[in-house]
Formats: sequence, structure tokens, C-alpha cells
Amino acid sequence: MRKEGAVEANYIVWQAEGEPLRIEFSRLALEQVRRTCYGATNGVLRGGRGVGGLLYGTRLGSLWRVLGWRAIPCSYPRGEPFSLSGGDEVELERMLGDEPPPGMMLVGWFASHPRGGLLLSPEERRIHSVFFSATERLMITMRATRSGDLAMAIHVPSPSQPPVLFAMKPELTVAPMGKAEFETAAKERAEREEAGKVYLSPVAAPGPVRTTYFAVGFAGALVAVAALAVLGWQLTQTGILSPPERLAARISAPPRLLSMHIAHDGAQLEVDWDPRAYSGSEPRFASVICIGASMERSIELNPEALREGHLSIPLEQRPSSVILSVRTSSGKSLRETARLAEAQKK
Repeated sequence: MRKEGAVEANYIVWQAEGEPLRIEFSRLALEQVRRTCYGATNGVLRGGRGVGGLLYGTRLGSLWRVLGWRAIPCSYPRGEPFSLSGGDEVELERMLGDEPPPGMMLVGWFASHPRGGLLLSPEERRIHSVFFSATERLMITMRATRSGDLAMAIHVPSPSQPPVLFAMKPELTVAPMGKAEFETAAKERAEREEAGKVYLSPVAAPGPVRTTYFAVGFAGALVAVAALAVLGWQLTQTGILSPPERLAARISAPPRLLSMHIAHDGAQLEVDWDPRAYSGSEPRFASVICIGASMERSIELNPEALREGHLSIPLEQRPSSVILSVRTSSGKSLRETARLAEAQKK
């Protein structure tokens, strides 16, 4: 059973028949999600992929309101469908520990299907049982069609039937927003919200609305031309097409990566990185986070460690992953994750 979402002011409303459950989606946030799903599914260069994200908003009894979102990192360890590797799960754990946007809470998550129906996959059930089953949260499966519509299925957890069973509600179909309407809504949101929040920022690309095969072919040609231009620019920047003085300048420039290396000897964890990555900017906050099977420890770095690029941590339990995060006064953010098993391979 499928129905169109009713539009009320700035929200698309889904109302379950015969039930008090009501979900209101911010039109701007849902359009951002729709464009992301469309690009992952129908992209010219890397299409046919699923994506996932956290949903933020408010809840009052049976009324849910989805106001923002944040993409879940995915390295596609099992191909095109949305699935998580060990590193992806570590990053998702960190995201779930972050503070939600002001005035909001985590209300659920979503995953898009590049093809097929909207039933939950075994991987999606596993992800929900591991990361989202502690409290009642929504799970929404989505599929972006070639015409631009977004089909959605609402899955409501049933805590009385463990481990995780869902009641699938009638599907919801959402039509694309027009370009002018989207840009106006994004501008209004930007004026209200603090800049730089990933889960609230509008997508840069306008994304397709209703398209034809001719439009797709024309877009593919533009992408090819743009790719050649980017390749030429990259060759210039690396010095291959640059004069010697520019190559020398790039060699002397600070690296963009922290180049982190970790080692554990059973009693102490050694963390090394390249402090030149943030040279020229004063670090405002920096921390090392050690994550293991039954522990998580966060250490704020002191000025001496930041200057030397080295930290020794008394730690008997061997962590599985270490996250190094540095934010500078100029707004630059550097973040790297290393898994200990990979770092100690010879």
C-alpha cells in the first residue's frame, strides 16, 4: 500500500491509518536525503549504491518530527548495498556518542536500497539490533526512482517481540522539490542555524528532479569534461605540469594528513603522528580516543604532545582502534582512525 505524503507548511506528514502514530518530515531535510539517495543510486560514475544516515528531530508521545540528518560512513565491504565494515562501525559508535543538534534528539536512522523493494535486509536488522535497539527508534528504508521520486517505508520496532521485529507501515512517496523552492528553503535554514553542522547543511549540488535519458547523457558528457579538467588541475598541483618553483613550494608545504602510527606492547600504547599537518594554526582542541571490546578512553592532548607529535599512554588492555582528532583555531579539522591489528602487521 502506497500513499502520497500530505504537505502541511514546511513539513511532509505521514499518518498511520487507525493509529495515533504521526511522523512529520522537514521538507528541506527530506529533500537533502532524497538527492543523496538519488545520486548514490543513479549516479553516472558510481551509481547503484545504497546510503544510510542518522535522523534527528523531536518526539512527543506518538508524534515524531524529523528535522535533520547526518550521513553514516560506509566503505561497502559487501558490495553495493548499504553495509558496515569494522571501521565503519567504530565511526558510527563515535557519531552516536556526539551531541545531537540543539533542541533535537536521535529519533532513528535510514538506509536506501539501490534496487528491489523496501523490506528490511538481514544486514539492516543486524545494524538496528546492535546500535539502535536500546530505545525505541524509527527505521526507514528508501528507494530513489529514476524519475526523481523517493519511496519510503516506515518500520516501527516492536520491543515486545525480541530480538528486533518490525511492523512495516504503508509506504510513502515523496516528489522532488523544485530547484527555486529548495534554494529558498536552504537559504532560510542557513540564516537560522549555525554554519558548519554536517547534519543540517544543504547539499551543494542541486540534484536531478524529473529527468530524461537525453538529460542523463548530456550530464554524463559534462561530468567527463569536468573530470578531465580536474585531472589537469591535479597534475598541475602535483608538479607534473608545474614549473620547478611551484614543485619546490609544494614539497616544503605542510602535509594534509596526520600520518598516525600506533603500537601496543601489553602495558603501554604509543601514538605517533606528523605535527606538520597543523603547522601555522594553533590547535584549539585535540584528543586521542582508544576503543576496545569493553572499554573506551579519551585523552586530551597537552601542548607538549601536540608539539612533538607523540603520546605514551599506560594502557594494559589492548585497544582495537585509536582515533586522533585535532581542531585548530582557524577552523581546520583533522581526524584519523587506525586499527591496531593493521598497524602492527609486518
